Amino acid sequence: MQLKLKQHIGILVIIISSYSCEKVIDINLNESDPQIVIEANIHNNDDDCLVKITRTCSYFSSESPEPISGAVISLANQTSEYSFSEIKEGLYQLDKIGKLIPASYTLSAEIDSVTYEATSTMPTAIHINYLSYEYKGSTLFDDAGYIVKFSFTDPEDETNYYKVRYSLNGELQNDEEDYTLLTDELFNGNSVQKELNTANRFEKGDTVSVEFMSIDENTYDYFNTLLNIIGENTMGSAAPTNPNSNFSNDALGYFSAYSSYTETIITGKIYTDY
Repeated sequence: MQLKLKQHIGILVIIISSYSCEKVIDINLNESDPQIVIEANIHNNDDDCLVKITRTCSYFSSESPEPISGAVISLANQTSEYSFSEIKEGLYQLDKIGKLIPASYTLSAEIDSVTYEATSTMPTAIHINYLSYEYKGSTLFDDAGYIVKFSFTDPEDETNYYKVRYSLNGELQNDEEDYTLLTDELFNGNSVQKELNTANRFEKGDTVSVEFMSIDENTYDYFNTLLNIIGENTMGSAAPTNPNSNFSNDALGYFSAYSSYTETIITGKIYTDY
């Protein structure tokens, strides 16, 4: 899905990548110098940790954002250092054995003799206590169908940030209507039940896999400002700014070190183990 947001400075294409699924958001701007866009995700799972690097192009250009090859990318925490291999033009994969552990990580990308750095802290994964579903009749805004709820217990005496997303019948749903951002400001240390944020209700027999992601404040801030940009543009407000980046040297994009836990439920199925 593509959402086009009008702005007054250049063109930024932000691709929010997750495993094999990508969401593309075009922020259309006027003429300006091209900028570097870095989108980097590392995590505690077996899946590949990927970095995508592109260069923005002019709004008036018919060309797609330019993938940047030949970058030298490294990742380090207090005890280990890792490198990346370019697996296709502009896409880099972390060379690692096993899973990454919760820690503070610094990502460094050298591009055309300029180094861009960002730091992100991977929190400890928080487990989903349980998933449940509930059938709802049709309303003025929604067709009849199932909603899915998830429950978790927030740790005490610390500030936590979460992103919740889901896959439907094996396909990641990655529109802005399909993920939820949470901060524990109002429920610190408590057990919480939330309804999964979805664009549509589920049908009987749908397989819904919910990924509960523990993220740091910078990642929360990036996606929160991105949602605000989308919302402001939908309301026809004045041109928004770019989402807040945690990279140095004016690079756009984000670096996120997150941990996650996934549970799956089939809507309409009878469960006896809750």
